Amino acid sequence: MSAENVIVQKPKPTKTMLSRVDPLQSSPELKEKEKKIQEQTKLLEEARQKRAQMMENQYEEALRQEKLQIQQQEQQKQLQHEQRITEIRQNKQNMYKRRQELEAKISKVTPINPDIAYKLEKREPEQPKVNRAKLIKQMHPQLYQWKHGKTPKTAQILKQIPTMQKAASDENMLESKKLAVQKKEIAKENQSEVVLRESQKQAVFQERQNVEHHHHEEKQTHEQLHKHEQDEEHHQLNNCFSKYAVEDQLS
Repeated sequence: MSAENVIVQKPKPTKTMLSRVDPLQSSPELKEKEKKIQEQTKLLEEARQKRAQMMENQYEEALRQEKLQIQQQEQQKQLQHEQRITEIRQNKQNMYKRRQELEAKISKVTPINPDIAYKLEKREPEQPKVNRAKLIKQMHPQLYQWKHGKTPKTAQILKQIPTMQKAASDENMLESKKLAVQKKEIAKENQSEVVLRESQKQAVFQERQNVEHHHHEEKQTHEQLHKHEQDEEHHQLNNCFSKYAVEDQLS
């Protein structure tokens, strides 16, 4: 049997061969490589954990800042809304006071003379019916003018009432339109904030996926390197076994 045939056939290692070759004791280079691989694996795992923790902290901080900003904006909007409601109520109260003052001025008349009132109330049944308005006009023309809005001041006040009422109605309509516009603007701002928040969440999610993909690639590279080194180690062991097999055959 030739030496080439022995190398090609690669016989199984015998007990004598195994007793002669101890891979762990005879190859310190393999031990050193295994130690380096373990250290690199440990460093890679620590770096991955640190990166993941950093990304998680950044995401939580961004969410906290966003929540705080939204709360501040909501508080500011609520305060502005309450101030606006207070102003509208104050305007309504002022309008009501002005209307009461005008009504008091209009309804203010000179009291009837007690003697005339007594005569009108205590007249005899057999007397003919008296026209009260005509009687007051004859005996108290100023009272008649005040009561029927014939004086210039009273007529002017009576003419101003519809104008003031229309102005108040227009003001209320304008205020309601402004409130409607403000509500639309608030709804639009809320919608834009929701879109921005969703885009930020999507960006953070995409970044996380990229980091996980990078870790996966690093892990695959490390596994391939480890497999290559194991194959090389097995190849060296096979060469050693073949060498000892040849020596046994020759001896």
